[in-house]
Amino acid sequence: MIILNFGKFKSHVLEDIYMFNKPYFQWLFYNKREYLVEKQNEVYHYLSDKFKDNDYYMIFGKYKNLSLKEIQKRDNNYIEWLNNQDLSKFINLKSKLLEL
Repeated sequence: MIILNFGKFKSHVLEDIYMFNKPYFQWLFYNKREYLVEKQNEVYHYLSDKFKDNDYYMIFGKYKNLSLKEIQKRDNNYIEWLNNQDLSKFINLKSKLLEL
């Protein structure tokens, strides 16, 4: 069990919070990797395992917290709809959509 000692989920169990906040941990893993490696190694290893497939987790919409690959399996029309939207504010999302 990993207890977080930083951030907005300080004092919470990582495994519990991860289940309901994958986009936050996705952001943390990709944007604060250096900090995690240096100061939060146990958290880094946990998240490395979770994000090893290099998928993108939605941070908004009806599929919030689901990965693009999971959404594609459930509702490919939604993926097609996303591809036709202005996602200029979501550069990572756009690049992951292009990889599908």
